[in-house]
Amino acid sequence: MIIDGRRFPDSLTGHLNETLGLCSLFRNQAWGTGSNPLSSPLLNKDLEVIVSHCTALHDEVQTLEAQKELSAEQAYFVRKALRISIQNVLRYIPL
Repeated sequence: MIIDGRRFPDSLTGHLNETLGLCSLFRNQAWGTGSNPLSSPLLNKDLEVIVSHCTALHDEVQTLEAQKELSAEQAYFVRKALRISIQNVLRYIPL
């Protein structure tokens, strides 16, 4: 996939799109609850899946960057997209 004129490995973009989609879905469902989303067993499970995906994506970025299949700029782009999505999820979790 090409993003901003840069080619990204297909496996990475698929994983990134899936993770960002999960974050968006969680945010939309949490917004609809109007209260603590963690009181919902379904949303609690969704959050566990998001954490698992984020961890795997982070590991994949590190591996691709170490193997020189991903530039530092591309790795930054992916991490930034992931960070923004995680911040959007965390807005709905009372701390």
